[in-house]
Amino acid sequence: MPDNEPPSTELSSIPPSPNGNDSWYVSNIWFGFNSSDLLSGINYTKYSIDGGDWKNYEDYEVIADDGYHSIQYYSVDEYGNKEKTKNISLKVDKTAPYTVLEGDGNESYWHRIDFIGILDGQDNMSGLENTYYRVNGGVFSTYIKPFNITLEGINTLEYFSKDNAGNAEQLKSVNIKIDKTVPDVVSVSPKKSYLYVMGREIIPLDGFDNFAIIIGGIDININARDSVSGIQRVDFYLDNSLRYTDDAAPYTWNWNETAVGPYTIKAMVYDVAGNAASVDIPAMVLNIQ
Repeated sequence: MPDNEPPSTELSSIPPSPNGNDSWYVSNIWFGFNSSDLLSGINYTKYSIDGGDWKNYEDYEVIADDGYHSIQYYSVDEYGNKEKTKNISLKVDKTAPYTVLEGDGNESYWHRIDFIGILDGQDNMSGLENTYYRVNGGVFSTYIKPFNITLEGINTLEYFSKDNAGNAEQLKSVNIKIDKTVPDVVSVSPKKSYLYVMGREIIPLDGFDNFAIIIGGIDININARDSVSGIQRVDFYLDNSLRYTDDAAPYTWNWNETAVGPYTIKAMVYDVAGNAASVDIPAMVLNIQ
């Protein structure tokens, strides 16, 4: 019996339909062909991917690359009848978006002002759907505009983005350290209105409210604390000239050199964030070596 009818070919795939959002595939696509011809039977099936070379179909083929793809195919029966070429379009996005935290998100860095969070989500294929963030384990918010982190201490900022295909970025986490408060100077020695002899506190002095009287050498002691980032160092100055730095408690400078007359002893207390507190100790000094 003459065969004047072309064969019929259908494409089958795994997954059988887009497994992402908006008709996107978010995985490899394995595809094959089911061809039929009721009279003479199938001779061969040919296919082409993305306009490439035509191949004889033998077994399942895979599309693994992100992008927009097309598959053309047809079959020919034993009688030479050729099916009209069919075409199917597919789009693949297996790659999650990527989010950049702009600004200084260095975890070793302490901020002395409120932190302004700026997130830049990027996706080169299906496009960015949204970026999400939360602070200190709170509820995730959709990122719309820069946000502030104001709480002093070590804050945890978590964020991720999703693309239009449904791919979600792995959750990112960074510590944002904030310390806006200067250190607390608890006590200072020598004290104003006191007499010191050879480093020993002798008596309070009435009428000497603005300075200490120091005879001989003396230890300058600073008791300071910082409950957020911690004390980094104490710089000791004499008449605005840096004389000594101590970076470990107790913070002490032993001043014992020839000195006669009025001096201003100054201590600058720095925390790890860079906040500074200062204290001045005017003194009348008599130290003859």
